This record gives sequence, structure tokens and C-alpha cells, in this order.
Amino acid sequence: GDHRDLHRLIRRQRQMCIRDSDKRAHVRKFVEAYKATYGTEPNVFAAYGYDVVSLISSLINQLGYDAEKIKNALYKIQYEGVTGPISFDKNGDLNAEMDLFVVKNGVFIPLKIGFD
Repeated sequence: GDHRDLHRLIRRQRQMCIRDSDKRAHVRKFVEAYKATYGTEPNVFAAYGYDVVSLISSLINQLGYDAEKIKNALYKIQYEGVTGPISFDKNGDLNAEMDLFVVKNGVFIPLKIGFD
């Protein structure tokens, strides 16, 4: 195929950031609320945006508008977002699991990488 096929596949993959098999209550609640509001499945940008706002608003509710306290709390946080677990390392970088895929015949297939 040509580059248009790849662009179509990438657009479709962005729509699939939350798997239908994910039965966690807070994920299903987010998906249903998003669909009710926008009439479509949430894409990767909606899911990550939701996690960012939810995480920061949770910290503001707990700590107030104190940037230093919020920053320090982020180093220790273990937050279960709709995109998965969220935590940060000592440098403030996101600790995250990433799914890698191979495209075969127009289908995204999870890539399994083993480290022994």
C-alpha cells in the first residue's frame, strides 16, 4: 500500500487506546461518558488528557494550589489512570508501559519483546 494506507492505520490505532477488554470500572465510566458527550470512542489524546486533568485536580483537591507540594507529590504518586498506572521517577520522567505493534496485512499486532 501507499502512505495513505499507513495514515489510515495510524488514525485507527489512535482510536484504540483503550481496549474493549478493559473492564476496570473507572475506565468503562470514562468511555461511556465520553461517548455520551461526543458520540464517538475516545482517542489517545482524550484518554491522556483526561488522566492529566484528573491527576492534577486530585492533587489540587488534596494539597491546594501549592506548586511545590504538587511537584513533590508527583514524585511519590501511584495513580491508576484510564491509560494505565501513572508514576514518575526521581527526575520527574513518566514511568509508563508502552504497547508496541507490528502492522501485518493492515492489522495492528502486539509486539512481544522478551528480556531474559
